[in-house]
Amino acid sequence: MKAKDKVYVWFDPEGDFLEVTLDASKEGDMEETADRRIAAKVDDDGNIIGFHILHVSSLMDEKGLPFEVDLSSRPYVSATVTG
Repeated sequence: MKAKDKVYVWFDPEGDFLEVTLDASKEGDMEETADRRIAAKVDDDGNIIGFHILHVSSLMDEKGLPFEVDLSSRPYVSATVTG
């Protein structure tokens, strides 16, 4: 199985931080979204290859589980969280 066939999820309960990497084989930069708790990791071609959420428990409290994170708007990434 290739690295890009896997999704990597990291959660730090003390830091209340969730990170999801969709393609570990690529480097990327973090870009802010409309929701300051969420940032998208974008490669050199503009593809979203991951994201992180700060204060993830606040999103769970607001939206419940599962919640959706929409990272589709470009070039300024607009994150919409729905429950």
